[in-house]
Amino acid sequence: MLALYIHIPFCLQKCRYCNFVSFPVNLENQRDSVPESYIDALCCEIGGYFSKNNGYKYNNNIISTIYVGGGTPSLLSAGQLARIIASVKKVFAVADDAEFTLEANPETYAREKFAAYQALGVNRISLGVQSFRPEYLRYLGRVHSREKAAEALRGAREIFDNVSVDLLSNLPGQTLEQSAADLRTALDFQPRHISCYELTVEHDTPLATEQIAQNELGAEMYLQTKKILEDNGYAQYEISNYAQAGYESKHNLAYWSDEPYLGVGLAAHSYDKANQRRYANTSDLAEYSAGKCIRVTETEDGFNKIMMGLRKNSGIPAAYLDARQKAIAQKLISEELLAWQNNNLCATNRGRLILNQILRELM
Repeated sequence: MLALYIHIPFCLQKCRYCNFVSFPVNLENQRDSVPESYIDALCCEIGGYFSKNNGYKYNNNIISTIYVGGGTPSLLSAGQLARIIASVKKVFAVADDAEFTLEANPETYAREKFAAYQALGVNRISLGVQSFRPEYLRYLGRVHSREKAAEALRGAREIFDNVSVDLLSNLPGQTLEQSAADLRTALDFQPRHISCYELTVEHDTPLATEQIAQNELGAEMYLQTKKILEDNGYAQYEISNYAQAGYESKHNLAYWSDEPYLGVGLAAHSYDKANQRRYANTSDLAEYSAGKCIRVTETEDGFNKIMMGLRKNSGIPAAYLDARQKAIAQKLISEELLAWQNNNLCATNRGRLILNQILRELM
């Protein structure tokens, strides 16, 4: 089984915190907001896997999950998405029960378009709301309003059973009450899944040029988030992710559980588990659109599966650790930062608050 990621690197506007490979589009000068040249290149790359002449033999696998990420994939027209899906199905067998996620931003919501996505096989929408407070939407550089977020959530829930909502927490000056209010507003729409990420200021973003005071409520906000969501029937299964029973993200679990995946599109990453190799596509848009999908290859060093696996509540098997790391893990267990659970090594509640520090010790 294989997880397939498809990257759509276009947005209406680049957010002030975003360091993903993405580009703003000019809607006034083109019929569709995603350039057809990019769709052509993407379909060409997907079609290339039919030859089995690219270092993988991925087309012998059944696709268990499809995740269209970005950027803002909901800028795709229904026709463009149909072309992409047709290209995938020419090369790969897709499981009948495959989870098919499409990321969307509220400003792109239109009932007819989302219904068309559903008719094409999309069965999960991940909606990037981030906040319902106007001042934080402006600060983050989001295009949508609180009202548009509510409209998109309401409309998505009418079309899709499986809707996920992304929120950001630990924003500068954000209070516990404000964070809780965002959570409760999201809960009003009864999504199946909620991701609540702590704001990270990345290099080469507009936020990185500003003097941002650290929010000292980060730990309390994390614990509050966990309590509110668990009290409302959302179980934490990864450090930032909560779901109603049976609605965990199967695609993301593949990343976190050391499963193979194939990434197509600009700057997409792939993991060939059988050969312990990782691949990254070119991040040069002109190069990629011209059909030059140059890949950078590196050998899997083993730490990635520790880093990803410890994010999950279920943790990692001892076999992931070498002798040095096992000795460090034993020390962290004595400090009640790690613990054994069902024969897996897991971060405790205390440990999740300083998971990056734990990972640095295990490196």
